[in-house]
Amino acid sequence: MFRKTKILSMLVCLALLFTVFSAFSPKEEAEARTLSQVEADLKQYQDLLTKLQGTKSQLSSKIGDLDKQSSYTSQQLNIYIDEIEYLEAEIAITEETIEAYNLKLAETEASITIEEENLAYYKDMYASIVRHSFIEGTPSYFELLFESENFSDFLSKVDNLNYFLDYTDTIMKEIEIVTEDLETKKANYESAKQTLSVYQAELDTKKTDLEQKKAALEQKAHDIGTSLAQLKDQYSTSDARINEVRVKIEALKKERTALLEVNADFIWPLKTNFRISSGFGWRSNPFGGRGTEYHSGIDLPAPLGTPIYASNGGVVTKSQYSSGYGNCVVIKHDDITSTLYAHASRLAVKPGQVVKQGEVIAYVGTTGRSTGYHLHFMIMVNGTARDPIKYLPKR
Repeated sequence: MFRKTKILSMLVCLALLFTVFSAFSPKEEAEARTLSQVEADLKQYQDLLTKLQGTKSQLSSKIGDLDKQSSYTSQQLNIYIDEIEYLEAEIAITEETIEAYNLKLAETEASITIEEENLAYYKDMYASIVRHSFIEGTPSYFELLFESENFSDFLSKVDNLNYFLDYTDTIMKEIEIVTEDLETKKANYESAKQTLSVYQAELDTKKTDLEQKKAALEQKAHDIGTSLAQLKDQYSTSDARINEVRVKIEALKKERTALLEVNADFIWPLKTNFRISSGFGWRSNPFGGRGTEYHSGIDLPAPLGTPIYASNGGVVTKSQYSSGYGNCVVIKHDDITSTLYAHASRLAVKPGQVVKQGEVIAYVGTTGRSTGYHLHFMIMVNGTARDPIKYLPKR
């Protein structure tokens, strides 16, 4: 009894373990993820990739604009720096010139002071003589004659008096001329100094204005640099994200390919003995008209009702009647490749249906623009018809 109970317990445990492992087996995971889910994820990531690429393009454009602004700002800064250096040189020269004028003014003022002192001295002397003349009267020649010891002494005193009066008058006139000249020079120096001071003030104003513009440009350059760094970081992040999304898209494509069971090689869509009645490319009009027409596939004659097989795995995107192709089926194998099967008598699949390579999808007929029972078979890459013979195995 105990042995049976133990065996039953072991069987229950094994059953539970089998249930757990089955729940997490790869087969169950693969079956749980359908083609429609993979297609939905693929579309979502492809849409995301488009948005990311758009964002990256916008970032690239903004970075380009900021690079141009940065270059222009640097050029303007260099211009302002050169102008400021030029103004500083002009200001230095002006200050030196003003200093030179200050020295000349000081020298001139010193000379004027000396001449004014000399003039005051001679004016005092002249005034003293005049005052003496008014008080005591100007000595007459008779007085000088009586005061002289002899005639020679008389002549000497007369000459001295005349010379002194003439000399004093001459000196005063010369002092007045020199003083007037010095005053003129002083006025000229003052005027030149004033002009230079005004010029220096203008230079200082220009320098201040340029320094303010330079500071504003430096701030702008700093802001541009900060924005550029941020945009480049965003660009790098966007680029990395794009690469991640591309990797995910490739993985989803592989997953979809696995679900569609798309093979590297195509197979012939008919399995019975057949021939090619009309090849790919230009041909004579099969309806008896004049001229030629371009044949976008190959024609494979076969009896009515002969099964038509999927040349490769994929998803049916079209299964309906078309005026030219009659009953036709289109199978999408991947993002760029699809096949078309035309003129069928009957269709065996529906749009959205997943088919495997070699699965029956229709039956040979002569519907649409056709001259007899046959299959018109096409392979299209990026929407352009290609010669199927280059994709099919040799017979």
